[in-house]
Amino acid sequence: MAKNRSQEVVVYGVHAVKGLLDAAPERVLELFISNEQGDNLSGLLASAQAVGIKVQTTTKGHLNDWSGDQTHQGVLARVKPAPEFGERDLKVFLNTALAANQVPVFLALDHIQDPHNLGACIRTAEAAGVDGVIVSKNQTAPLTEVARKVASGAAETLPIYRVANLVRALEQLKKEGVWVLGSSDKADQNIYQSKLQGALCFVMGSEGTGLKSLTAQVCDEMISIPMRGSVSSVNVSVATGIVLFEWLRQSGLSSSN
Repeated sequence: MAKNRSQEVVVYGVHAVKGLLDAAPERVLELFISNEQGDNLSGLLASAQAVGIKVQTTTKGHLNDWSGDQTHQGVLARVKPAPEFGERDLKVFLNTALAANQVPVFLALDHIQDPHNLGACIRTAEAAGVDGVIVSKNQTAPLTEVARKVASGAAETLPIYRVANLVRALEQLKKEGVWVLGSSDKADQNIYQSKLQGALCFVMGSEGTGLKSLTAQVCDEMISIPMRGSVSSVNVSVATGIVLFEWLRQSGLSSSN
């Protein structure tokens, strides 16, 4: 089985595959488990059975080959690619949400190149309940099998909008009344001083250089995460979690299930 076909992708790892079975079982073409697995996949197997997907047994070596020797946890699925969303889809969703008096919240990622960080940010965003992740089509790491595994199923459920120009997409959000906040360790105001309410888009910068200057310029407000230790910054996925869950706290949603 070829790992990268134009009409299919590989998803591996227990949480990633389970998330796919729960959210979009119609995308699963084939599901494989290692013949060395014990009873730890019982929940996943039950999910597969519930949606009528046959589970095939193969060797750990085959799973290693198909996953590129990544940590697959004994389970791998060959699936149809998720629908791709772009700027037009983002505009349609935003207009629909605003017309229904909903308060959309987005996460935008500026030049995130590490697939582990991309996957971790997507997972955090889904856990916090944002409405979508916006990334640059050419300046952000692709949604690889590694990113999908790190996302633990969130990449299969959370809309990811790949736009040709991130600055232009942010400007469009602003025109529709979304307040755009950029994260920077140089910002004068920290997240605990900022009012994180209403329609928002949080913009997080790359691992090494932070937000690009043009991206920072389009933001309505810049916020920082206060540091008390000797280090001046944290990993982008950690920073994303801090910012998004402070938003949840301020908006009164942190106690909801």
